[in-house]
Parts: sequence; C-alpha cells; structure tokens
Amino acid sequence: MRTVNESFIPPVMQSRVVYENRKSGCLATFLLVFCVTPMAALLCLQIALFVMRANSPELDKMLRDEERQSENEDMAWMTAERAVKQQLNFPEEADFGWQVASENNVKPQDDGTYNVSGWVVSKNAFGVKTKYVFIVNVRNYGGGWSFGLVGMQEASN
Repeated sequence: MRTVNESFIPPVMQSRVVYENRKSGCLATFLLVFCVTPMAALLCLQIALFVMRANSPELDKMLRDEERQSENEDMAWMTAERAVKQQLNFPEEADFGWQVASENNVKPQDDGTYNVSGWVVSKNAFGVKTKYVFIVNVRNYGGGWSFGLVGMQEASN
C-alpha cells in the first residue's frame, strides 16, 4: 500500500484519506478471517488426512471401503430406478425427485444384496400423474447388477 504524506493533503481531504485507509484495513481483515483462514484450515486437514492415510494402512483401507460402499449404493439406486421404469406406463415421465442413495433408502443386506426403497411420480395408464412407492432387491454380480422388483404400488395420500 502506498503511504501518503498527510502534510501535502488539504485539510478537507485528510479525513477522507484516513477513512479510505481504515476501509482497506477492514477489507484485509475480513479477507484474512473469512477467506484465507478457512482455506488454510481445510488445506491443513487435507494434509493431515493424507499423512494419516500414508502412515496407517488400516485407515487407508477403511476409507477405501467406505468409498467402495458408497459407489455400490449409488449403483444399487440407479439399478433400482431402471427396474421401476420398466414397470411404468410412461417411463420417460418418471420423476424420482431429489432422492439419492445417501438418504438411507439403500440398505445393504448380509447376503450382499441391497434393498432399495423410494418413490416415483409418473403418469398412470390414464395419463394422470401418480405417486408410487417401491421396493427393489438389487445384487452386484462382480461387474454386473441384477434386480428383482419386490413391490410397487400407488402411494396413499
């Protein structure tokens, strides 16, 4: 920041210079506290996690397993959507809303299958938009996913 010799500034403008200097100081403080500090803290956390993963094979394995489980749940959800669409009269109209696998509607079972439940809005045989609830059983066969529709019915309001 350029410093200004206040003896050369007319008295009328001196208060404006002081105000502008204070204003830029507040902006710098704001940026430091609300932008730089959180980003630095996040970077430190990422570095710490990286170091912990490198030094702890157990933690690394646990994190990889969690990522794999999350990917499997996402694939189970997408497979269930495909199964439900096959049962609809107007599959291109299917609206599953904002449901995602992380909303606890994908439940892994002990036998390696997933029970997927949720709802969909689509047109019925008469062309009227209707909400349906469904349950689908999904299985991963090492690279391929299969499903069995357990149940689907109109939701009661």
